Amino acid sequence: MKFQDATAAAPKDADFIAYQQSKHEWVIIHRRSDGTLVTCANTDSTGYGIFAAGVNATRRSLWSYTSRIFICGTVEQMLANTGEPA
Repeated sequence: MKFQDATAAAPKDADFIAYQQSKHEWVIIHRRSDGTLVTCANTDSTGYGIFAAGVNATRRSLWSYTSRIFICGTVEQMLANTGEPA
């Protein structure tokens, strides 16, 4: 049920949404240009960091459901990081 929880809680301007499925496993969800949400990656903690760096390098946004903050994104998105961890 985490997919539904994460996508329901995510800001509408998040390009990617991530949630931690277990201690070392992350699921990444992509918001396509038509608004469709799809799982695009399952990775470990190392892969999550590399993925986040790639998202940042392409000037897109990544929102973490686990921590309820933008990991990378626009200045406005980063300033809005006021969520409470799950």
